[in-house]
This record gives sequence, C-alpha cells and structure tokens, in this order.
Amino acid sequence: MEGGQPSIHAHGVAGDQSFQTFGGHILKTSVSTGSLEVLIIPHDKLFERKHDDSIGTDVLDIQTP
Repeated sequence: MEGGQPSIHAHGVAGDQSFQTFGGHILKTSVSTGSLEVLIIPHDKLFERKHDDSIGTDVLDIQTP
C-alpha cells in the first residue's frame, strides 16, 4: 500500500538470445514474442510505504494483522 492505495513493487529477470540476463525493478514492460511467467505468493502481512524523516525517504513498513 502507498497512500492507502494498492501499489505494485515488482522485480524481474529477462534474458536475451545469447542467454545474457538483466534484472531489477520492473517499471514498464511489454511481451512481444515468447512468454511471460508470473508467480504470486499470497500472505497475511500488510506492506505499506511510510516516510522516514530520519533518512528522508519512504521505507517499507511490514505489519501483521
């Protein structure tokens, strides 16, 4: 959650025809040929971004209901 709204934080790894891989945050993408596999693991925790004034950035706050 970010600002009370759902938000996606996704990481991925992609490979090219020479099997070189590239990984990191997925901000925007498309799949033209080939395939895409997605794994979603449900859990009971709430992940919410909250601003931490001591370091000046948003951090992930993990809460258990």
